[in-house]
Amino acid sequence: MEPKLREIGPRLHFVERSITVKGVPEADLAPIIERGMKMSNRIYIKSHPKGHEIKSPLVEIHVYVSSEDVRSAEDEINRFLTS
Repeated sequence: MEPKLREIGPRLHFVERSITVKGVPEADLAPIIERGMKMSNRIYIKSHPKGHEIKSPLVEIHVYVSSEDVRSAEDEINRFLTS
């Protein structure tokens, strides 16, 4: 099925980066994540809480970007991560 879908769908490239945030609860990161997702319809952000929410918050954040070419996807993800 996947090969057939690739034939008829747009040719997209995906770039993914992961960062770890220590000392900030996931709830406090939510507005930043929302703002990031509004930067572009090609950005998707997923947070994964790993530490204790109060005592030692630790959140892994995955940022995904899709684009027709790899360079554009990399530029967009770098722009997000540095803003």
